[in-house]
Amino acid sequence: MDIGFTLQAPDGRVIVSEMQKSDGVHKIDASFPGDYKICFDNTFSHFARKVVFFELSADNDDEDDEDDEKDLKNEREELASIIDMTLEDFKKLLDNVKNNLDKTEADQQVLKNYEARDRNVQESNFQRVNFFSGLQVFIMVGVGLTQVILIRSLFDDKSRVASIMRAKT
Repeated sequence: MDIGFTLQAPDGRVIVSEMQKSDGVHKIDASFPGDYKICFDNTFSHFARKVVFFELSADNDDEDDEDDEKDLKNEREELASIIDMTLEDFKKLLDNVKNNLDKTEADQQVLKNYEARDRNVQESNFQRVNFFSGLQVFIMVGVGLTQVILIRSLFDDKSRVASIMRAKT
């Protein structure tokens, strides 16, 4: 559960660095063109098996802005005459809805990751409990058999001694 995470810019600068964290959400602006380096580090615990989930998303609003400007100029007057809301107000409202949906989706993904992690922990605990329960049953049966054999051997010795005494008399 303790993973190190490092994100490096193309110029070698470390943008984000976290050690021994079980979860994290990071948003950065990729202001430098080039290859960014992402490193997940498990050197803290070599023996524990880990499942790592990560998601990369890129939003490029530059291309959409050019098309939107052309459409805005043509439809601004028509829409303003039909409703009291301007096109800019409507666009801001839709952008706000989109941002809220993106945040909700990210939060749901984080909760999904928590659920998956907790499920893995529960399955691991379930396997441990089953193993130790089986071991305990095996030990209890062994102790019970040992007691039965010990008690039988005590009665067998007394009956042999009694038969030897009868034979002598």
